Amino acid sequence: AKWTKTSSSKTYTATFYSNGRSYSTKSCTTTGSSCSITTPSAPTSSTYKPNNATSFKWWGTSSTATSGTGANRSLTLTGSRTYYAVWQTSSSSGGSKPSCALTLSGKKGNNNWYTGNVTVNMSTSGTVTSKGLATSSNSTNGKTSVTHTSDTKSVTYYGYVKNSAGSSSCSITFKKDSTRPTLTYTLRRIYYGQDVGQAYSNQYTNNQIKRTLNGSDTTSGIYQYQYSYNQSTWYQETNYSYYLMNEGVDDTYYRVIDNAGNISTVQHIIMKVDWTPPAFRCSFNANKSDCQPNSHVGGACNYTDDYPGSGISYINRSGTYTYNYSGAGCGNSGTYRTEVKSNWDTGFDFCFWCGSSSQVNWTCDGACDNAGNCTGTGYCGNYSW
Repeated sequence: AKWTKTSSSKTYTATFYSNGRSYSTKSCTTTGSSCSITTPSAPTSSTYKPNNATSFKWWGTSSTATSGTGANRSLTLTGSRTYYAVWQTSSSSGGSKPSCALTLSGKKGNNNWYTGNVTVNMSTSGTVTSKGLATSSNSTNGKTSVTHTSDTKSVTYYGYVKNSAGSSSCSITFKKDSTRPTLTYTLRRIYYGQDVGQAYSNQYTNNQIKRTLNGSDTTSGIYQYQYSYNQSTWYQETNYSYYLMNEGVDDTYYRVIDNAGNISTVQHIIMKVDWTPPAFRCSFNANKSDCQPNSHVGGACNYTDDYPGSGISYINRSGTYTYNYSGAGCGNSGTYRTEVKSNWDTGFDFCFWCGSSSQVNWTCDGACDNAGNCTGTGYCGNYSW
């Protein structure tokens, strides 16, 4: 018998690497000792190119092989092999890629915020054939200096330089707030815990006053509320969202500061709360020269408004007086005139010219102050002369 040997097929694989990364795999099958493949195209993505690569040379058995097979060329395999991209680099071509660095200049506030326009400057080293500076990367706009004017919580500028040996980039990030924060306020009248309407700075009320300060800053945010009594020394204000004013006078200046150090316009708030009604005082003079001729005595209803002293707004003198007398010329009774803020504090409301040993009593119907507090009827009695 005659035996015939059957030939078996073999598969050879070529693996291609570039810049330390697997790039492509090629295979071929043969029943002999070799077979052929077509080498892959030259890599174009920056992922597969060294930073200093200028052009592709060939596929070799090492990344520094001095000879090899070019891209898209036939390559004979006699077994499975690994091949590496060999590149022309800036060092081997006699040049080097340029570099860049960015710096900032401008007025700086608190917490690394800029509070004025910011100038971004790019310095370069090496030969530069193309360059740019912008808020997007790899710009070739030719700029090496840019002034940033708008407020921003964060912005990044990118520099870019390039020559035949390669390219480099640089970046810098900053924040800018040159706008003053704003401060407003509200004053509300509170009566037994209930809001009963608007209150006004430098106007009296007989209700409590609720004060609310409202600071606003859309970029860096509010850092602190402050108050002062003289606009020279400032203190932190912690009760900015709710403060309840009781009786008295509060004359205070307020401002807010943002996190960049910008200061708002000052608000001057005067809160006046008067809960005390006017005080009633009788006035009597046994020899008042201001009274009519031949008179001897004068009487008056006097009201004063003590601290916090919103002031008398109205006095009602519609009361009556009566008297007993010995001597001629006295009548039996008299009536006060009604008067609004007219000579109430220094003048007398009536005069008597009776003889001696007379006696007078009178009543006063009350007064109100500018905060709305009122005093009722007052009595003055048994004044004799």
